[in-house]
Amino acid sequence: MAARDILGYGILLAVAALSRLALEAFDFDFVSAAQEMFWSWRYFAVFVACYALAAVAAHGAQLPSPPDTLARWRTRLLQPVAIGILVALLTVVSDVIDPVAKARGVATIHVAGGAAAAFYAYGAVLLTTVFHFLPIALFAWLATRAPAGARAMVVSLGIAIAAFSEDAGYFARAPVFDMEWARHALSVAANGAEALFIYRYGLLAGIAQRASTYLVWHIFWPSWDVG
Repeated sequence: MAARDILGYGILLAVAALSRLALEAFDFDFVSAAQEMFWSWRYFAVFVACYALAAVAAHGAQLPSPPDTLARWRTRLLQPVAIGILVALLTVVSDVIDPVAKARGVATIHVAGGAAAAFYAYGAVLLTTVFHFLPIALFAWLATRAPAGARAMVVSLGIAIAAFSEDAGYFARAPVFDMEWARHALSVAANGAEALFIYRYGLLAGIAQRASTYLVWHIFWPSWDVG
């Protein structure tokens, strides 16, 4: 791996680590026990291991590194950002029709206040890495070692796994067709798009999509809704 690629991955990891460290300065409540586990320092070690493994696999599969993505940012970042904003706006519309927090039986699904920026900056790197970058990098690496006729199938399987990685439990419970079902279906579509962007444009593209969704849905919308 070239020095510029190591530096690019290192900077993203440093941003995640500093964002997680910044959270120590704030007093806030996690939305769920699962969220508290993922954002814990104990899980941070798991995240770093996943990040390192994914970066090595991505290099072996010749996926674009963060510097590669930035070098062609107009095509490799603007599309993910646009999709991320669209996903956020659709979620906002669903929230107006049927509030997400009420449907899920919680007081709020947003981390607000001063902690929000650091919380969602860390979350964008953390969740993109664990649920999407790692499986896509591994399956892309496996595809390079598969017979030519099977490579597309291997990559498609990786994208499908990444797409359902965060919502498989919900659909396994045979849910009814309501607004909550539509939101989880939107999540699957968004995660599939994120996985595809990672495969085509690299990790930074996936983070850009998720971060833009978080910015509109978890930061701008709660401020507007309260105001």
